[in-house]
Amino acid sequence: MVLHAGEVNHDEHGIAGTSVIVACRLLEARELRNSLAGSPGSLAVIVSSWFFDEVVRHSAVDAASYRPVHVTVKETTAIGWLHLPDAPYPADAGTAARTGDPPQQLPTGPTHFTGRTAELTDLSTALASRSAGPALRVITGIGGVGKTALALHWLNENRRHFPDGAFHLDLQAFAPSGPLRPEEALDHMLRSLGVDPERIPAKRSEMAAMFRSATAGKSLVLLLDDAASADQVRPLLPGAGRSVVVVTSRNRLTGLVAEGAAFVPLAALDRAVALRLLAALVSGERVQAESDRAHELADLCAGLPLAICIGAAQLALRPHWLLEHLISRLTDIRTRLDRLSVRNDLSVQVVLDMSYQALSPEAARAYRRLGLHPGDEFPLGVAAAALDTTVDAANDLVEELVDGSLLDEVGQDRFRFHDLVRLHALGLAENEEPARERQAAGTRVLEWFLRSATAADRLLRPDRRRAHYQFMDCRAEASVFADPQAALAWLETEQGNLLAVARRAIDNESFDLAWHVCDAAWPLRYRTHYVNMVRLCELGRTAATNAGDEFGVARMTFRLGLLRSDAGEHAAAREHLLAALAMREALHDSRGAANVREGLGLLALEAGLSGEAVDLLTHVLPDNHANGNPRRIGRVLLNLGRALLAVGDLDGAVTRLDQARRWFAEAPDEDQYNNARLELLVGRAHRMRHRPDLAATSVHLSLRQMRRIGGVFGEAEAHEELGRIANLLGDTTRARAEYHQAALVYEKLGASGLDRVGNHSEE
Repeated sequence: MVLHAGEVNHDEHGIAGTSVIVACRLLEARELRNSLAGSPGSLAVIVSSWFFDEVVRHSAVDAASYRPVHVTVKETTAIGWLHLPDAPYPADAGTAARTGDPPQQLPTGPTHFTGRTAELTDLSTALASRSAGPALRVITGIGGVGKTALALHWLNENRRHFPDGAFHLDLQAFAPSGPLRPEEALDHMLRSLGVDPERIPAKRSEMAAMFRSATAGKSLVLLLDDAASADQVRPLLPGAGRSVVVVTSRNRLTGLVAEGAAFVPLAALDRAVALRLLAALVSGERVQAESDRAHELADLCAGLPLAICIGAAQLALRPHWLLEHLISRLTDIRTRLDRLSVRNDLSVQVVLDMSYQALSPEAARAYRRLGLHPGDEFPLGVAAAALDTTVDAANDLVEELVDGSLLDEVGQDRFRFHDLVRLHALGLAENEEPARERQAAGTRVLEWFLRSATAADRLLRPDRRRAHYQFMDCRAEASVFADPQAALAWLETEQGNLLAVARRAIDNESFDLAWHVCDAAWPLRYRTHYVNMVRLCELGRTAATNAGDEFGVARMTFRLGLLRSDAGEHAAAREHLLAALAMREALHDSRGAANVREGLGLLALEAGLSGEAVDLLTHVLPDNHANGNPRRIGRVLLNLGRALLAVGDLDGAVTRLDQARRWFAEAPDEDQYNNARLELLVGRAHRMRHRPDLAATSVHLSLRQMRRIGGVFGEAEAHEELGRIANLLGDTTRARAEYHQAALVYEKLGASGLDRVGNHSEE
């Protein structure tokens, strides 16, 4: 007989619910069957811990005739209370309380435990640190990440170190009736240690003191599974001795720091380990036969052991399924979590629902709205924008999500959802947030990135023309940058998010927002992120076209031409630039047309048509003088000086570079990037005049400036020029070293120049 109480749900599939599962697990308990099998009587009763405390203790039945047992069936662990109403307990079913044997309550470890080498090493330090008292390790992480599996594997591997016994208590952090009370846990452990039930005091503090006394000087282990809080754990810590306590929790339990706790955070498995686990659960041959699909399945499960086990269970139950079929069922993000479940058993959705339901209403709202963020990681400002509040107010709610392992903190004020958690949060946002509020929150998140990117762009290029964008009102402030270097570093960090924001804005048909985001990201060209910059400009052109913004289309087309030129794709670059020139002229945009003609001059220079480049840049110069912008005039003069060096007109080049220096000095803001380029070209002119000392001085100055502002491509050019100077001095060893440095950067960037440097390296 099983006695438990709780809600039962009825639907077309029958009855279900947590209470039904608990009752079924108690019915399947090995301890119940063993007791009945060894008894001459005809009945064995097992009651749940809740039923024992709420009913049995307060009834006419003798509570002392019940003995506690630890039940582990499938994924459920619980404390049950056994009773044989018509016969005494069989002799072989005695407990530690009667026989004096130490309690051995640890379930066996997982059969196919895989990976976690670093975490196992962390846990093993507990054995060395327990001489000063009980060692406390807290394993934290999202539900389903394998905390209990790690703990059981390690404890079973090290069982010999704990001759005085092992306890395993499910603290039931998310039980419908609430977490296990410390009094219940202490009562169970004291009885298991042989304490007469009549001697166990009623007060928690007295029970904890008795437990510490009973365990002082002993070498035992406690696995406190699924803890809700530090307050729940503290009374359960044993007395001074060589014991080890391992706690698992979805919450960080930072309050246990005062108890000497060391924390073992558990992240998702990397792909290689996830594949090994999948192969162990399904069969290596089956996984090997569809190796590419196995990689895809591991990615869809996002390295979450629970999800991998569920997928493996579905495959094991259906041997005729190909991995490809399961993948097709998981591809749709709207139904993936529902499909990652086994009926009335394992479920990623249920595990995440339990964590979500434990949040405060404010944190739950933050969780839902942060699910609207389109990228992988996000800074704290995004949370403030999603909630339309200040950063300080958002920080408290984000901390609650981090404490509950629903968010990972990946840097200072920087956070990330696990992929499946993000799907869970997004699904809740779509189901529980009113459509108007969801749309407004999503737009605020996208606009936060635009505000911040625009602030970075203004600091880096203060003289650039900008189209107007009308922002929504929002209390969240954009990022603030101390200097241009910080602004450029922010753009580089957020480039993945900027791409995701542009795509999401296009999906939402917010085309004006999308192309402005792509426009503001243009300074990333300083760091030569060619692939992402091309993607951004292509998205920007698509968005501007859909928005009907001819200026935006022309600007994005022009930039695509510059990027193709940077990558050495001269034919494609020319096509884009000529198209952009026609657009500029149709708009009667003389300033824009001059910029495009300058781009055509630079393209000719990159293509080796130096004479054509000189002609084009010379004709562009009057247009820039007419616009009267010192920075632009200086930039054209600089590029003209570079072209004159290429045709061998050293005097003309030096004259133009001197003029460029004067114009840059008149600009209201220092142009560190172009000043660094200027020093490089001055050094090149000195080298071509066979003045290696002067050349080296200028190029080293350029190199220092490029490093300071993060101009990686400029650093490579400087190393290449230093290699030429070393060759001029006959120092071939130094030359090879400089060319090697340049080649490493060019190769990393995928930029043009690698072949040229390779040829130098062979000199």
